[in-house]
Amino acid sequence: MEESTMKTTLLIALIGLILLAACAQTETTAEKQVLTPVKLGVIAPMTGPNAWIGEAVVPAVEMSVNKVNVEGGINGRELIVVLEDADTSQKASTAASKLVFQDNVDALYAVSTPVTAASSAIADQNKKVLFGFTAVNTFAKKNQYVFSDLRDVEQECGKLAEVALKQGDTELGFLGNDADFSQECLNTLKTKFEPAGKIVVNEIKLSNDPDAKTVLAKIQKANPDGLVLVCWPPDCNIIYKQMIELNILPRLYPVVTLPLPANKIATEGVDKNVIFKNAIGVDQGLDKENPTPGLAQYLKDYEAFAGKVPNHPADSAVAADNIQMLASAMRKCTDLNSDCVRDRLAETDYEGYAGRIVYGGKHTASRSIRAITFKDGKWVNLE
Repeated sequence: MEESTMKTTLLIALIGLILLAACAQTETTAEKQVLTPVKLGVIAPMTGPNAWIGEAVVPAVEMSVNKVNVEGGINGRELIVVLEDADTSQKASTAASKLVFQDNVDALYAVSTPVTAASSAIADQNKKVLFGFTAVNTFAKKNQYVFSDLRDVEQECGKLAEVALKQGDTELGFLGNDADFSQECLNTLKTKFEPAGKIVVNEIKLSNDPDAKTVLAKIQKANPDGLVLVCWPPDCNIIYKQMIELNILPRLYPVVTLPLPANKIATEGVDKNVIFKNAIGVDQGLDKENPTPGLAQYLKDYEAFAGKVPNHPADSAVAADNIQMLASAMRKCTDLNSDCVRDRLAETDYEGYAGRIVYGGKHTASRSIRAITFKDGKWVNLE
């Protein structure tokens, strides 16, 4: 073989090796890109007085994330949870900043109203989709990248107003906590209850204040037919004990009745037959005593995953659905662009454990609710 021919052959072989190496490198890069996980930043109270909320919701989120991954993840990419513990607005703001700037999460999930309130501002400023597990829709309505699903406090307080009037309780008192949740409920009562009825006393108890007697004395003086109560479990417990001690026992109309006022933390050391006598509340339309097929499946799936029965199954079923809804939106966006995920999430029409939810282009949606009453030591359907 001539020298020139040998050189040409060697050159061709060398070029071939370079091309093969380039192709191998491209395949390796593509493979790494596919394997890069999608990060979901979850901010939830895992310690402190509201830890019961995180304990009820986070396992449901983790179960749903596992289900997403079993079904192929987000277009082949694993979905992972980056969890931050926060039970106050200040802690939530710090946690959200860490998740966005340090962990570079692709989306956020905020658990409870104070956490959602603080996290929403960080999410919207940095164009990160945030799903809030909260009954207050304000944050989703005023921010471009924020969504909410759980309950609708306006819907529930409107139902209480309707039921109270049917019961002939035309003079109501209101006792709430220092939170957006309470203010939205009170605003709804003023709209739905008046002028057919009258709110004769309106009081706010500061969260974690051990004294409820001052506001209870004002309520007693007004002598309402019933008392609409908005309280978180630790504060509910304080209120109940001091109501019984002072013998101030109007008919209670509690909001978010089973997870909040009827929570075991709220009723610890309290005679429920005394404090809830004739009480009427509102709760999710789902009833674990008579579950829909979706809720029954959730209870089975959760127990198989966590090895125990879930606390507050109706609400935690909603959380599990939220993750599926978010994953569905992400799968429709190849680069996980926040605008794309936001727009696809607004198109949600999903049938899950907790029933069907339709957003119709909005960032909020209402679920079915029911009126319940305390009878023979337990809460049962009123209607």
